[in-house]
Amino acid sequence: MDEKQRTKVSKACDYCKKRKFKCSGVAPCDLCFKKNITCSFDIVDKRTIRRKNKKRTPPTTTTTNVKKRSLPKEIQYRFADIKTLKDDIPQEYQTITSFPLNETHEEQPESLSSSDKLPPRMLYDSKGNLRYVGESSPLSFLFDCRNIFHEYIGISEFTSQTSTTLETIDEPDEDHEVVQVALPSRNLLSQILRLFSINVNQAIYLFDMKEFKKTIVDPIYTNYSECKTKQIVLINLVISIGILYAESINDPMLIELQQGMNQIHSHSYFEYGMYLTKKNLTKSKLWITEACALAYVYYQFKSQRNSAWLILGYAIRNAEAIGIHRKFLNDSYKDVEYVKHRRRLFRSLYLMDRISSIILGRPLIIDEKNWDDFDSSDIYDKDANGNIIYDPKYTTVIESCKLCRIGSNIIRSFYLDGSNSAFKAEQLAIEIKIWSLNLPKEIQIDKIVDNSKDIVKGEDYTNIKVSLIMIHTLHLYFTILLFRPFFIHLVFKKQINIKSPTSNYEVAILNFYKSSIKSSILLIQLLEYYYHTFIKDQHNRVEGSGFMYACLSATLVIGLSVLYNESNNFESEFKTISQMNYINSAKNIFKRHSIENPMAEKFFKVVEQMQFALMNKFELDENGNKLDNTPSNSNIIQHKFVNSSSILIDGNSIEFNQEYDRFIESLSNSSVGNESFMGTFNVNDILYNVRNR
Repeated sequence: MDEKQRTKVSKACDYCKKRKFKCSGVAPCDLCFKKNITCSFDIVDKRTIRRKNKKRTPPTTTTTNVKKRSLPKEIQYRFADIKTLKDDIPQEYQTITSFPLNETHEEQPESLSSSDKLPPRMLYDSKGNLRYVGESSPLSFLFDCRNIFHEYIGISEFTSQTSTTLETIDEPDEDHEVVQVALPSRNLLSQILRLFSINVNQAIYLFDMKEFKKTIVDPIYTNYSECKTKQIVLINLVISIGILYAESINDPMLIELQQGMNQIHSHSYFEYGMYLTKKNLTKSKLWITEACALAYVYYQFKSQRNSAWLILGYAIRNAEAIGIHRKFLNDSYKDVEYVKHRRRLFRSLYLMDRISSIILGRPLIIDEKNWDDFDSSDIYDKDANGNIIYDPKYTTVIESCKLCRIGSNIIRSFYLDGSNSAFKAEQLAIEIKIWSLNLPKEIQIDKIVDNSKDIVKGEDYTNIKVSLIMIHTLHLYFTILLFRPFFIHLVFKKQINIKSPTSNYEVAILNFYKSSIKSSILLIQLLEYYYHTFIKDQHNRVEGSGFMYACLSATLVIGLSVLYNESNNFESEFKTISQMNYINSAKNIFKRHSIENPMAEKFFKVVEQMQFALMNKFELDENGNKLDNTPSNSNIIQHKFVNSSSILIDGNSIEFNQEYDRFIESLSNSSVGNESFMGTFNVNDILYNVRNR
């Protein structure tokens, strides 16, 4: 620093100033010379900087204009590579085919200022209570649908909040005395493990069944007295889940199981396994996480969703406590099989967390920022020569995790901050498109309708279609979540000129509206095909509640679409006749699973009430035909199932991939390019306030 610029306050050198010693201010000062150190004057004392007098500054007029935003560079680069990616997915199966990101849009002349934004408001239900279920939950969406129906139709059985009870907080089971139960015979155990593999392990990884039999089953049935607590706990919990599935389908092995045993039930093994688990919770072992994950499966199947979510949280926290989500810790183990098991297990925990938390509308437990082993693909087996065996089952696990990361961004962007931006929706639509383009051939959606592959007979009784239906159901459900706020926005904002949109805003909202409906239709079609071509031949497989919640959300979107079209005489490409038949398809899906799944029975009643409300208001029959007109036989679409890769669309049997192609193209057209003319809207301004309109 120049000596002339130094003032009295900053006269001391850097060394003296830090130590508050007297300094001559002349380099080198006495202290620096004595200690033989460099005497410098680099530190600026802020007390010497004069404050600018605002009165002397001439006033400047600034105009606040909307700044045209562009996509982040990372997204821009990835979008630039989309056209160069080798497209192995058939066109008819793609969900997004083009993006108008590089198009030029005129900017809205009006400016957006911070004063125009309303402060966030708390969300209350119709009785003034704070919402318990998060907005991503289909049960929360059901609450919104009932309000909308009440506004458009009036009082009906569907709009009654107490017409069908949907418990969110589950009542625990009755307390049972914890008693150690004798293990079943080895022959019965094989049947129980088969049910466990078919219903649990082929859908989401918990164990390598060969390793499980080697390290758990064989030692227990060889010398039970010398077995460790880990082995006893895991075998009891696995047996409890297998018997639970057997009880739901009334498997004949139950008769043999009861012979010689006094009323043995699934909860007997479960209670004993959990009793031992709770006694060892503080030991922070990997088997504690495995036991809690098994308990999560047990609670989920019994529709104790709150208990399942809580025990899953402990499984994840214990897993993070022992570092199975950290790359350097996993790489430190020499046992390759153990490392693969750790990585596979945490991926399964991540998927269970995302699916369960989003369906319940609860906070996401796992933070991807702390998971530095996310990109590791070291979960495949290897052959004798050390070559990687790319099992499609584990490929779907990796791709499902990538998709759930996009789903996490959807939740954070649209369901937490209360503000929805079309610009954000565009970015996430690009992410979904890139994800779908990069899917390996063996797990693309056309493989679901490929009947050439049967069940792979083996230790795991693996069928790749179970994993495929899960990943592509997630794909469609996340798309519904992405565009659902815009769908509701259209239904509430009656002033939008949706019949002949003129502004970019109206065009974009209409495209989002169509994308919501198309994704819902495809989800129902996909589940219908899956249940009536694959599941019907798998007598030992029982589906959980995840698919039922996704089907409910899709059906509610279709019901709102019928309500809007009929109320506003809107000639949509989605005809009422076809949409009512999709509702019939959903009812059949719920009815099929109502025996073993109590939530499916409740959802069936909800959808049936919604359909009756539409029929009574607009004088429709169950197939969507007007009652005042006698339709010809050609106009009546009878509900039926097609046992092939074709699906009923408007009464015509067409290939499923053709409709999927239309859906992808609709998503591509929903992109809006920039946020300047779209702006943002607050969800609280358009939701949960029907009674105030």
